[in-house]
Amino acid sequence: MAGRLGSSRYGASEFANVEGQEAEKPVSEIKPMQFTLWLATSLGFGLLAVRFHHHAIKVVLFLATAVPYVASDLVTGYSGGFLDLHPATWFALFAFIVASLIRPREVLKLIGRDPVPNFLMATVLSIVVATVVVRDGSSGLSLIANQMVVPYAVFLWARFEIRRDSRFGASLARFVVGLGAIESALALFQWATKTTLFFTTQMSTYGWYRLNVRQFGTLDHPLTLSLLLAICIPLSVNIRRAYFQVPVVVLLLIGVLLTESRTGLLLAAAGLAFLLLRKQASVKTRIAACGALGLGLILFFQSSLAEGIAARLDNDNGSANARSLALKFFFENVWHYFLGGDGVGSSFETSSNGGLATSLESPVLMYALDFGLLVTLIYFGVQLVLVLRWKRGWTATSGARAGALFAVLSIQTYSSVATESAAALLVWAVIGIATLSLTQEDNPESPNAHTRGRRIHSGQFGQKRATPGQPD
Repeated sequence: MAGRLGSSRYGASEFANVEGQEAEKPVSEIKPMQFTLWLATSLGFGLLAVRFHHHAIKVVLFLATAVPYVASDLVTGYSGGFLDLHPATWFALFAFIVASLIRPREVLKLIGRDPVPNFLMATVLSIVVATVVVRDGSSGLSLIANQMVVPYAVFLWARFEIRRDSRFGASLARFVVGLGAIESALALFQWATKTTLFFTTQMSTYGWYRLNVRQFGTLDHPLTLSLLLAICIPLSVNIRRAYFQVPVVVLLLIGVLLTESRTGLLLAAAGLAFLLLRKQASVKTRIAACGALGLGLILFFQSSLAEGIAARLDNDNGSANARSLALKFFFENVWHYFLGGDGVGSSFETSSNGGLATSLESPVLMYALDFGLLVTLIYFGVQLVLVLRWKRGWTATSGARAGALFAVLSIQTYSSVATESAAALLVWAVIGIATLSLTQEDNPESPNAHTRGRRIHSGQFGQKRATPGQPD
């Protein structure tokens, strides 16, 4: 069954009357020499990651955004089987395996630090893998690895590094913002030139591509780009200089407009309000930011892009009706799937057989039919709790909790982590950045514990200097 092979599908409501949202990949194809070379490269990366762990996690995030999941076989040489993993997944997987072999005590300590969420996630992932193996054999394991197992491992990795050195959280946040700025600039160029610079052949296998007028950069869907940019706006508070930060934020906002995502626009507005209304933001910075945004809006309304946004707001092409029908269908059938589902991608077939012309438009609804409602609620519940919980005397990287909340909310508005894309890795990575940590001077595990009085979380959006450990 094609829909159960971890295919990349998006509901047709995202683009009017678009059928065949699946990216057409061969059933199984391998280039032995290239795949062997890639495995050797991944092993080498895993060995280097033990020493250069801060740089390694950034490489994983870069690969996740630079190479669309539909084009992963161009790099790895393997397509269509259970080892059809994204390059970022391979790198993160080998890094975790090598670390487990070389430094098992540190890995066990990492897993045991938060036993409740880790136990719940281990249980969920075990049930999901068992469901996939029983229902689909090995055919759905690539989606589980790409969208669930490895993204959670990246979350643990980011959390471990930030708890050892909380200043790394701001560094990683700035890197994510840099990725978003690059994607936004690429989207702007492609919109201006009406071309797709990279991976044109691979992206054209998506059913929506031929009718698409919305920008996606090098990600698998415009809404995935919107997700990344929505995350980046609150994270941009970690950029040290206001004269650099303001144009970056404006560029991110332009990128959101190019995706024509209504959810993205709403979250971008919330992110901008977060930046400007924080008490640390100086009056000068607020004036500069508002002036830059005003100029950007003037240029925007004079461009043809304004027509596309207005059309999306005026006519949603059936998106609202599709989601309403999906919810009605879900609640009529969900109790049949309370304890177990029918396997990866079965929600596409189930919704189609139920008369829906789209997917269920939400990973909660889709995972419930694929793996069971109980497992699904635990999985997404853990995400939400990790974002919202707080401990007295601990602090979080500036803007990260807002970015993580935006991510958790955004993925529920389209198929997102129920399809092959960078969405899951981005969500879990920003949740990892939002992890709570002790201040440098209070953390005995920190390699810089002797450095007292130094500010932990850089980046202010023009904010005043604050005392170490000041809550975000």
